[in-house]
Amino acid sequence: MQSPILTPLKPPPPSERFKVTLHEPPAPPPPPKPPAKGALGLKDFSVTKAIEQRTVRRAVAGAIFEGLFGGLCSMNVYVALKGMQGYDTWEDAVSTLMQMLPSILMAFAMVYSSGGRVRKHRTYWVFAAVFGRLSVGVVALFTNPFLFVALVAFQSIVNAGIAPALNHIWGANCTARTRGRAFIWYSTAAELATMAGALIAGALLDGFHFTLPMMGEVHLNGNPRNYALLYPIAGVIGLVGMLYFWRIRLRYKPTHEDDEVVPPLFSRLAQAFKQARALLKRDPDFSLYEFGFFLYGTAFMMVACVVPLFFKNALDASYKEFSATTVVLVQVMHLISVPLIVRFASGRRVTVVTRVPFAMLMLYPVLLGITAILAATDRSLAMWFAYAAFVWFGIAMACIHFVWNLGPVAFARDGNPLPYTSTHAALVGVRASVGFPLAYLFLWMFQGELLPVFIAATLLFFGASMVMTVLDRRLKAKGAMTNAMGH
Repeated sequence: MQSPILTPLKPPPPSERFKVTLHEPPAPPPPPKPPAKGALGLKDFSVTKAIEQRTVRRAVAGAIFEGLFGGLCSMNVYVALKGMQGYDTWEDAVSTLMQMLPSILMAFAMVYSSGGRVRKHRTYWVFAAVFGRLSVGVVALFTNPFLFVALVAFQSIVNAGIAPALNHIWGANCTARTRGRAFIWYSTAAELATMAGALIAGALLDGFHFTLPMMGEVHLNGNPRNYALLYPIAGVIGLVGMLYFWRIRLRYKPTHEDDEVVPPLFSRLAQAFKQARALLKRDPDFSLYEFGFFLYGTAFMMVACVVPLFFKNALDASYKEFSATTVVLVQVMHLISVPLIVRFASGRRVTVVTRVPFAMLMLYPVLLGITAILAATDRSLAMWFAYAAFVWFGIAMACIHFVWNLGPVAFARDGNPLPYTSTHAALVGVRASVGFPLAYLFLWMFQGELLPVFIAATLLFFGASMVMTVLDRRLKAKGAMTNAMGH
């Protein structure tokens, strides 16, 4: 889960450029401006402690429901493969499309970020509540996994505005000094709720039986259509979470930019990618950084594509085993690792901090490959290796979570991090359009064998870490001449 907060940072001084930083340095107070009128009727920007506290309370409440929703829906691909039976010959395509499309459609976040699309209109949260959350309840009617794929793609377009909308809330209702604390509360609540939701989903999908007065025993054990109970519940919970965010009123001074005419959808997308291309050509250091992330992302998505197939076909894992391994273990390791990662990252170049998880991730597909070999003879031992793989994966991804959000900001020399963060987010779609089809191609070429995918991913992770090593040497050399690194 990516961070919902991208705190705007001022340009670092030459002695601190390319360092990872968590907090904005104190900025001089802006010159007074004449009162401006806007959509919310505010005369001036004003954030009080009461506003901040109320914002954080409602955001944390929303995070709890959002986390539960995310946990309950964390096994969408596994449900499509294991619950919607009769499509075994298409399972490679289902696993690929259901994970590839949401990643590609993240590009719509740039559409929502432009103008006042989610800033002026609080009704976006109602729109997301109905079409991005409640609509998942219709999965109860599906028996064809490709209908599920289509719904996930539609929801991805709707939900692409959630992160920008949350960013506007933090920027409007919280000062720079309190955003870090708000992020901690929000993230902790969301991650704990996600773990709880995943465990509940695993138990419900695997099934159980109970006795009701005057009705006798109710048996849900082993029913492949238990998902018909899960998704309507998840939809209602997700709707409540969105409505908590809707209740937060923005305290910001509208600007002229908010009222300008918004260009058509495809014009905004084309312009966003044009700006991203120009930035990559203008900043060769950032371009090389993104190339390293491209190799990492391609490897990550190749493995992600085959993990559900791996658990279903190689391990014959239950829903409980799948959720405990791929969701709960990863979240637990994330919570444990984050404080250590923050301490490690403090004062170091962004390339050093990024290289470490890239190198760590080389072991992840290796452990999965060992698991696949052992599963043929000893499933119990294979499951222990699967647990070890995802413990290691969780630690590495905690560090990735950190640099994914703050890494691009470290390259913002001109004081505006938005082009860097927007470009970084947009390239997720590019990586997804390569990584997932590449995994599908490997599955087709090697007739469903998983080991070639794991070997290719290991090599790509190695390549990503080497790119970061080369870039780090380049930045260090510049620092030796200009003292830009502060060493």
